[in-house]
Amino acid sequence: MAYMQSQQVLVPRQVYIGDSAELRCTFETESVLFRNLVAQKGNIELSKEYFMGELDASKWDVKNVVISSSGYNKYTLSVSFVPWRTGNIDLPAFDMGAALNSDAEIYVMGFQRFEVVSITKTQSLSSLRDIQSPLLLPGTTYKVYGLIILLLLLIIAIIRITIKRKKFVFFIKNEILLWKYRKNKKATFKQLLKLEQDKVSADNQIASEMQKIIRAYLEFRMDYPFTKLVTSEMMEGFYKATCNLLSDKKTFAAEEIIRVFVRTDFIRYSKDAAFNVNERQQLISTLMNSIETLEAAEVPELEEETVVKEKGGKNA
Repeated sequence: MAYMQSQQVLVPRQVYIGDSAELRCTFETESVLFRNLVAQKGNIELSKEYFMGELDASKWDVKNVVISSSGYNKYTLSVSFVPWRTGNIDLPAFDMGAALNSDAEIYVMGFQRFEVVSITKTQSLSSLRDIQSPLLLPGTTYKVYGLIILLLLLIIAIIRITIKRKKFVFFIKNEILLWKYRKNKKATFKQLLKLEQDKVSADNQIASEMQKIIRAYLEFRMDYPFTKLVTSEMMEGFYKATCNLLSDKKTFAAEEIIRVFVRTDFIRYSKDAAFNVNERQQLISTLMNSIETLEAAEVPELEEETVVKEKGGKNA
């Protein structure tokens, strides 16, 4: 039985007992099976029952197994798990072919041994530390507290003196940043509309340029390297760029952008694939509407309720 050649990475590099970890195995294949499934579904979660050996629950707990695209003809098999013992771990091989219901081709992923380390071993701890003597001399506690309070009062005074100047500087910097955002949005819309009118380029070139424009827009707008992410990593990129603070509307807009990327990935990499009638215009319209939603300022719900009550009271 042949095993897939892969590059294995453990995230994080040092795993301790009870940590959530992920074993990522990146491999290359020209298989149409992988290409079509990833193009249609994006990330594919596979059943854990296709490990070619027993999963010892006393040593580790496998959470899920996922296949995702990491480039042209490149894929990543990710195994998320939690270890319960220290020492070397040998995960049993995984039968990807059976998991993907492929009877014609055999794809078996073998895993290299990795180690779960102990905190006491890494920090060279063998016993409880000795009791340390007091760091302060007797009778000096109140003097230290008094000095701390005096420093706090001094800091508050300095802050109150400089706060007006800082507000003004912040206002100017914020206005400059908003102007750059508006300029970025305007340039993006101009490029998309130009792409919509392109009658010369092939559909796969149009799809590639469409993604390039949106990646550049997102990278500038959110200060996150979207130009280096594959489609399957973009949603995670949105969450990291916004610290998981996306509203429901903006989350939906991000998902719409990713849906367009999945479709354009299919057109880019599938042989003889092309846009349907009026599909190019619809995809560009979806991208522009999603950008409008991402750019729109949102008023918190509590503030909106307050405004409504105040207007109602005035009308009364």
